[in-house]
Amino acid sequence: MTSAIRTNMNSVRAHNIFEANNAQATKSFNNVSTGLRINSVQDNPTNYVITEKMRERINSLGQAQQNIQNDTAMLKTADKGMSNIVDILRSLNARALEAADDSVQDNDRVNIAKEMTSLMEQINYTALSTKYNGKNLLATESGKADNATDIASAATDNVTLQFQVGDDTTAVIAGVTIQNMTLTALGLDTAYANVSAITDATTATPLKSASNNGTVSELQTALSTALDKALSGMANVGALEQRLGYTADDVSGQIENLEASVSNIADSDMAKDISDYMKWNVLGQAAQYMLAQSNQSAFQVLNLLQ
Repeated sequence: MTSAIRTNMNSVRAHNIFEANNAQATKSFNNVSTGLRINSVQDNPTNYVITEKMRERINSLGQAQQNIQNDTAMLKTADKGMSNIVDILRSLNARALEAADDSVQDNDRVNIAKEMTSLMEQINYTALSTKYNGKNLLATESGKADNATDIASAATDNVTLQFQVGDDTTAVIAGVTIQNMTLTALGLDTAYANVSAITDATTATPLKSASNNGTVSELQTALSTALDKALSGMANVGALEQRLGYTADDVSGQIENLEASVSNIADSDMAKDISDYMKWNVLGQAAQYMLAQSNQSAFQVLNLLQ
């Protein structure tokens, strides 16, 4: 075996082994510290790209989940407004039945007409003021129409919505319609004009019994039709809320599965990485010791000169 002091190959080898062990120990240390076995693209380029794509999808689905919560809150707002209008329609029907009975006088019918006029205006007000984040839900226009001219000219189009419920622009619930609940849309504009025109006993005929005047029957028919339309609108909103509930469950399931996949690919096996860190740390110390020993060989050669 050649004795040399210019190039100490044992020292070079020991140093290389020490560096390799130290690099492995550092990698295991990082895995334990971060809880990840893929901390950068150089750890595993293919799996790094896969997990980043999954994380992006998780982020998008998280926003879709928030959208669904907002959409559900919006529908609940519409549902509440519709519920109030349905209650008013029931009260209007009761007042119409009361006015049609011959136990009341025309003077009483005037008071009933005033109450019915106020209730009908409240329907319009509720329809026009029910909003979510500034968006009209039960009417296609804003403001308060409480006179026969404005009510008769009100728009009757239903409100149209689109819900973004997935991680791309194609994952939508489109063409969602909410029943317009203004007096005109419910078919009560004529009834409002007739009832609001009652100012004294001589004009009370629209609320007299059917045996004396057919107008009250027309009023009751209009109220019944309006109630059916309002209840149908409520049922539609309820069905949409139900659908969004199922959609929310589906999105939550997708997020859960994607997070599990990312965990399987990128998360550190803590027990293994801790064990590896201890192993490489010990081996690094051993290599460091042997490096120190190999550096002594040069001095041993110099002893030959003594």
